[in-house]
Amino acid sequence: MKAIKCELCGSSDVIKQGDFYVCQSCGTKYEPEAARRLIVGIDSTKKMANLYQRARKSLEVEDLEHAAEYYKEILDENPDDWEAYFYSYLGEFPSFTNAQAGNVATKLGNTIPAAYDMAISSSNATEAADHMQTITTKTVDRISYIARTGASLLRQYEGGNILTPAGKVHHDMYNGMRPVVVNTIIGCISALDSLEAKIQEIADSDIDIDEGVCTDCLLYVCRARFTIANITYTPALGATEKLIKAEFIERYAKKVKDLNPEIKELQARLDALDKRRESLPGMSDKKALEEQLATLKKEKESLGLFARKEKKAKQAQIDDVQAQIDRLMTSLSKPLMEIDAQRTEIKKRIDEINSEFK
Repeated sequence: MKAIKCELCGSSDVIKQGDFYVCQSCGTKYEPEAARRLIVGIDSTKKMANLYQRARKSLEVEDLEHAAEYYKEILDENPDDWEAYFYSYLGEFPSFTNAQAGNVATKLGNTIPAAYDMAISSSNATEAADHMQTITTKTVDRISYIARTGASLLRQYEGGNILTPAGKVHHDMYNGMRPVVVNTIIGCISALDSLEAKIQEIADSDIDIDEGVCTDCLLYVCRARFTIANITYTPALGATEKLIKAEFIERYAKKVKDLNPEIKELQARLDALDKRRESLPGMSDKKALEEQLATLKKEKESLGLFARKEKKAKQAQIDDVQAQIDRLMTSLSKPLMEIDAQRTEIKKRIDEINSEFK
């Protein structure tokens, strides 16, 4: 393997940054032509280990820019390295202007799904699951950061009073920035759509990945998408609106609720209580008596105006059946009250969860 050796300090940790090659030890910059003259042969294993070490240390301090530079060098030597591929793209634009933000998100949505395939194909089931969660959480957090940054820039200029000079400037800045922010938000949502589709593809395949891991990843993506879709802005004083249409927000909310394991568990408990209710001694008799009561009432209603005797007899039957139902309900009142109390508590918690997505 070949590397560039700094002529001042002797370090082989020289990487390309922009139009120059920069020594990471002493900071000396070399133009491409000068750098080519410094190429020397070094041990490949040692060089790769050094690059991994520096890349991961950069990640520890959230220096995505330098991490990406190191990972790009690793990727040149090993194109199938999922870690190098993933972080090369994740950190490619660590600092961006508002106009670039949407493009960054879109690029992540287009390139990151391939990292899942690379990670899964090069790992055992346990490692692949861990890598899948890492790729998902870090990508979603990056996209969410892009969306929040765009919205924050917009809020700096919203609600300007055009009747004052300063307000007019804010108003003009707002009008110029709003389309960019809207496109940024849409780009972020589109990127999350791509991640969701990829994770769902993995979940539906015969790849040996725990179903719970796929569900957790899907839920993480869908929660972020719902949050981004709910970003608000204030076009005028006292008015607050959302950038995304309500029907899309409702769709994203439903997806989160459908994936939420707590809601699934609560619904399972409700179903179990309903079955328990139906299996109580006397419930089948109660149901039969209620059907008999409904039939008797219909028969009474169908009798003619002058069939008083028949109506009286039918009413006696109705009263007898109703009395039997009342006696059954008295005997069932305690267990039914216990079941209903539990159902009320569960439904209360479900309503609390649902309220988060309105």
